[in-house]
Amino acid sequence: MGKYDAVAQVEKALSVSGKSKLTWIGHSQGTSQMFYAMSTNASYWKSKLNLFVALAPVASLTHCSNQLMQTAAKFESQIRAASDAVHLYSIATPGIDTAALSAFCGKVPDFCNAFQTFVTTSDPKADDPDRFAVYMGHFPSGTSLQSIYHYA
Repeated sequence: MGKYDAVAQVEKALSVSGKSKLTWIGHSQGTSQMFYAMSTNASYWKSKLNLFVALAPVASLTHCSNQLMQTAAKFESQIRAASDAVHLYSIATPGIDTAALSAFCGKVPDFCNAFQTFVTTSDPKADDPDRFAVYMGHFPSGTSLQSIYHYA
């Protein structure tokens, strides 16, 4: 995302707006995207950005307690090799796999609750317990494996 998507997004925004520079306001993964982009192509970004605002920046997951990310970090090369072998580049994307997962979870909710615990955190110190059910109403929402590899 930092290598290709950020450039495409900025070029499109500049094209539509007619401006020569813009402000990038990133949140969470959007900050990681721009940190990478600026560290690998500083001269381009100097010519295109007038300001970068990093909201809830993510530069490191050293203290991440999420079991999915800990497992991904430990087995990243094996996961990458396996997914490349079967041409799998995303997980839990909307469509058949989420419909199947929803149907399965209706029949075996304990398994799905355990899976949810594996891929998310529910820390009342960090999460709003009243909103957690709303967030989980969009679970799973899918992601690219490249994003998981990056954070791993």
